[in-house]
Amino acid sequence: MFKRQQQQPQQPEEQPVFETTFLGQWCKVYADRVVIKTIMSLDTIPISQIVGVNAGSTFTLTTTGGRVYDVPVSTSNSKRRELQKVILDTRTAYLASQQTPTVPQKSIADEIAKLHALWQQGIISEADFEQGKKKLLGI
Repeated sequence: MFKRQQQQPQQPEEQPVFETTFLGQWCKVYADRVVIKTIMSLDTIPISQIVGVNAGSTFTLTTTGGRVYDVPVSTSNSKRRELQKVILDTRTAYLASQQTPTVPQKSIADEIAKLHALWQQGIISEADFEQGKKKLLGI
């Protein structure tokens, strides 16, 4: 008796933000990476590691480690500029999404004022106020 294998539901394939094909080679830009397929290799570059995009006579990407990737793209200047803009915009959006919100720093003066108010209200003693003030001032 043969058992029938259950197929796992397939997840939808991720669609690139932008894709360009040139002479059988291609470049796909995703929200978090750029994938380049050339005759010789298939490279995946995290979008956060891209520090340079050159749309000159040859289109290249430079990473934080200094590695330079040649990108297969049409010789059309408008296509090169479009790819450059998409990569830079996607990188900016990705980096912004990865930043954690900053907590506003309270000034030492604000903290001393709060201690002073607590002392004035009788919630803490003068000794507690002086001790807290010295701690905040680092003395």
